[in-house]
Amino acid sequence: MSRTITTTLKTLAKNADSFVVGTDYDIEGEVIAFNILRFICNVSDAKRMKYSTLTKAELERSYDKASPPYPNAASQMPALQGTSSTIISE
Repeated sequence: MSRTITTTLKTLAKNADSFVVGTDYDIEGEVIAFNILRFICNVSDAKRMKYSTLTKAELERSYDKASPPYPNAASQMPALQGTSSTIISE
């Protein structure tokens, strides 16, 4: 991850009251996003949105139903090769 992205994430995290990770239903993106929050932003508490399309209605529904992360997701993923994730700071 580039230094600019890391610095930007740290800066945004300082001003956020809570965090919501947005990913599809697979756990790869969740693992990556929560590791970013944990190791770069020093955040241990966040919720996860799950969605399969980027329609406004589904994203709003997913946000309203955001839940805690999958327990021990990282231990379920022996190797990650890349995925897309979105981190929303509030």
